[in-house]
Amino acid sequence: MAKSFPIFWRSVLGSSLAFGAALVSGCSVYDAALLKNADPDGGQVAHCVAGSAGCIPSAPAASTSDPSDAIDLTYALRDVRLTQTDTGAAMNQPWRFIGFNLDGIDTANASAPNGCATAPGDDGGVSEFYPLDGVSGIDNQFGAQLAGTLLPAIAPNMQNTLCCYQNLGRGTLLLRIRGWNGNPDDASVTMSITSALDGTSVDPVATPLNFDATAGKSQYVVAAGGAVAPPPSWVPDTDTWYTNVADVTISDVDRPRHVDVNAYVSSGYFVMHLDVTQSVKLFLGAQNGIAIGLRQGTMIAHLTPNEHLLDEGWIGGRMGSTELIDATYRLRANELYSSANGGNNASVCTSATDVLTPLIDILGDVLADGTNNPNVRCDALSAGVSFRGVRAKSVRIGAASLAIPYPDCDGATAVIGTTIPEETMMMCEPISMGSPAAPCAIRQWSAND
Repeated sequence: MAKSFPIFWRSVLGSSLAFGAALVSGCSVYDAALLKNADPDGGQVAHCVAGSAGCIPSAPAASTSDPSDAIDLTYALRDVRLTQTDTGAAMNQPWRFIGFNLDGIDTANASAPNGCATAPGDDGGVSEFYPLDGVSGIDNQFGAQLAGTLLPAIAPNMQNTLCCYQNLGRGTLLLRIRGWNGNPDDASVTMSITSALDGTSVDPVATPLNFDATAGKSQYVVAAGGAVAPPPSWVPDTDTWYTNVADVTISDVDRPRHVDVNAYVSSGYFVMHLDVTQSVKLFLGAQNGIAIGLRQGTMIAHLTPNEHLLDEGWIGGRMGSTELIDATYRLRANELYSSANGGNNASVCTSATDVLTPLIDILGDVLADGTNNPNVRCDALSAGVSFRGVRAKSVRIGAASLAIPYPDCDGATAVIGTTIPEETMMMCEPISMGSPAAPCAIRQWSAND
């Protein structure tokens, strides 16, 4: 009988990683009411209507676009959700509603078709640990199995810390839309992703700011007096953001490195194709970070009618063994994988690789090349992440970059990036499950937004 993965696979990790980390909650953006026209679970998805669960809509007719289209908007992303399991009922787990139907198949039970062959069971037959899909065939084993267990074990309080830095404006993802016609359909827009060095509610025109690069600071301060610039307000059209200089070419905010010039809008949903060589970087502090590279990756975002907010958005795609190891290495890279770790760098790196590589066999549910073949072993893990966003007032180029840590498993020196002062990290209060408080003090949505 097929079932969702039990705790069995944790034993594979036990010999090399310290477990016992509780599931972390916070910054939840899951709301079943946001999933319009969701098809019932069970059977292959027959239709894909923009806004339906798991749907990546096709581009509209070329006639919907014109070279003169000139709307230019930037949104700061918030409520980015990595941990997607909670104490609720199995059929209502958040991961089941996050991401896309990558293989066009709804694997709802043991007899349902799948796009690739899963690892055989102990008896050589069909594995009892068959990876099941979410609603309408959503493929998201990253959210179902990995993000709530392995990653928090390596980086405790990962979700809480991410939320905290989103609130402070450090490492916040910035989604820019250019060349839009302002209509629900546009066959050609340009979309890009960068991350922020800092963000503030202060208008730097009215109140000039300087970048304080002294030890333990690395943040924007008010030029007159040196007081730390206040964090973002998360009120639409209010905050100024400073893009990491490493995310653009020749310090030009109009030349982002992670860009899709073939993006489009379908029935009000903005669709961006992600570049696997340009990872989506989530900053988790001076010694933490995760860089998610996705093959056949897609980002979809929906604007509210007044264009002030992104009220729902998803990132989804396939993580092969390279992308999985690459992402996990960056978590606590300085502490776990640097040569300063008692001279055990090589053994630590080898141990981590030995643990992570078999996870594709255990959790893999899609093929990395984007095809379907039931006779070929699954060699990639499906992934989905959700978010929301608030329209920025302005975006400027930053004076430096918040770097995601790079381990020195390849023999090179670990790159840690800008140091975050300890007092800033102490502002990240723990989030308890079911807490009624706004996660990490990020401003709640307002009726006026």
